[in-house]
Amino acid sequence: MMDQSTSTLTMLPTQASTIAPGYDLLFWVITYMCVFFFVLIIGAGTYFVFKYRYRGGEHRVDTNHTHNTTLEIAWSVVPLFLCIGLFAWGFKLYLDFAIPPKDAIEIRVTGQKWAWNFEYDNGAASAKEFAVPLNKPVKLIMTSRDVLHSFFVPSFRTKMDVVPGRYTTMWFQATQVGPQQVFCTEYCGTSHSDMLAKVLVLPEKEYEDWLEKHRDDPNATPADKGKKIFNGKGGCNACHAVAADQAIPVIGPKLWQLFGRAEKMADGAQLTVDENYIRESIEYPNKQTVAGFAAGAMPTFKGVLSDKEISDLIAYLKTLK
Repeated sequence: MMDQSTSTLTMLPTQASTIAPGYDLLFWVITYMCVFFFVLIIGAGTYFVFKYRYRGGEHRVDTNHTHNTTLEIAWSVVPLFLCIGLFAWGFKLYLDFAIPPKDAIEIRVTGQKWAWNFEYDNGAASAKEFAVPLNKPVKLIMTSRDVLHSFFVPSFRTKMDVVPGRYTTMWFQATQVGPQQVFCTEYCGTSHSDMLAKVLVLPEKEYEDWLEKHRDDPNATPADKGKKIFNGKGGCNACHAVAADQAIPVIGPKLWQLFGRAEKMADGAQLTVDENYIRESIEYPNKQTVAGFAAGAMPTFKGVLSDKEISDLIAYLKTLK
């Protein structure tokens, strides 16, 4: 989502968080300072080249003029104070970004090739998108299940590495209603460019409704729960189609009419899809690869999905007829 006037004038994404204007102002101050000093130095150098160029004849050197103390102090002290000022300004912005407010809403974020999963304190969960309330601080507590990822929201001017085996945090306060794009900005494998998500910035009432909608339903059937896992925590819908005419990136086999189907493997073997086949494909996806698909494209979900969640997922896949 881009503000047209902003993109035309500055070529930067719209400012959609409280810290974005401060970052942009510092960026433009540094940019204009660089342009100013570039023009000043190149201009002065060009002027002196022409003014003092050799014109032929005898060349005489003025040995009585060695240096200008005032000028030398000026070109040392002025840049020093400019650098100190920019450092102090940047450090203040860094502290504003690094220290979240105590009342910030906490959302747990997990990265895994190649999807983002989000969990809330009330039990709500989602994948590929998550909701935040307008004008309220939000703290993301992030980790990775496999390799190094990086969570970047350009319109918020926020970015943080997501590291396996540890937690990193970042926070923001959204100021503009609407979806904002999330990218992974650390190369993480084949489908790195498809590791996308959306931040849904919603008014308070719509945010509460979204949370309620994404909570577990105790009355849901196993297939209903499996569908939610497929589209949410599992993030399976990023790579697998569930309808005959569904168009998605061809990363994994289509799951339409999967159960009971005979699948030909890359090594020439033919296997019939049953409960054990699906479970093995979820926990050990690289043990067998369906012919026509790249080996190693699917990450393992062993330890990610519980036995109950895998059973619910299998129940859902059985309904795709």
